Amino acid sequence: MPKIKKSKRIAERRAGLQESHQEAHVIEQHPKEHPVSSNRDGVLDKSPGQAPEVAVLNSEAEFHVWVVGSSIVKRAFVAARNRPGGVCLGLQRLGINIWWQGKGGMVWLDMYKKIKTLLKVNDKPQYLILHCGANDVGSTPLKSLIQNIKTSLGKIQLLLPNTKIIWSQLLPRRQWRYSVDVKAMNKSLKRLNSSIAAEVVKNGGGYIKYQDINPIDELLFECDGVHLSQAGNEIFLNAICAAVEQFKTTGIFVYPKLY
Repeated sequence: MPKIKKSKRIAERRAGLQESHQEAHVIEQHPKEHPVSSNRDGVLDKSPGQAPEVAVLNSEAEFHVWVVGSSIVKRAFVAARNRPGGVCLGLQRLGINIWWQGKGGMVWLDMYKKIKTLLKVNDKPQYLILHCGANDVGSTPLKSLIQNIKTSLGKIQLLLPNTKIIWSQLLPRRQWRYSVDVKAMNKSLKRLNSSIAAEVVKNGGGYIKYQDINPIDELLFECDGVHLSQAGNEIFLNAICAAVEQFKTTGIFVYPKLY
């Protein structure tokens, strides 16, 4: 039987799914099921043994951006659906498609396998925005965690040699799972962000910083002190939108420009 190119298989898969779905949905995931995608307005990535995840596809866009990470990403996607610009944050005008992949409780060890799984169901992105690692702070020694992230980033870059890897600043928290010393934990997180961002930018990637999200401001967080409130998600999404536009139109890959 003649081989079919990967791009053709992906196109056929999307076409079939577009006929059977009219809206994006967030669906509970079964541990035995495999990755699937729904229509052009939304897809759900479902991988074995993982929690429910959400993603977005727009088959007409030519510039692909993936946002992959923890529940911060998952919740941001849900918030984006209710915005005027939709899940692509209004960047459709620049031909930009944003594909969201968020998993509650995700730790950094999951990241490499996750990227490999996504590559089976979608084309390689121009930008890969990574937001994961905060759930590891406190459970893994900081020095080891930083080294693990750097090693994995190198492996991911080998999978995606033409993709810009973007480090999304891990957000401070008002409460931490592994320590009651919130100030010390946020200080450790700041060291992690600084080290990884410097490494990513040095290797030709980018960095998004959320300067307006401050743990002192309780209105930006849910009651758990970890997840963002509606106001917090607006700041998070606005920063991603502005950063991606800046990256694409100016070639300056640090947002804001000084950090």
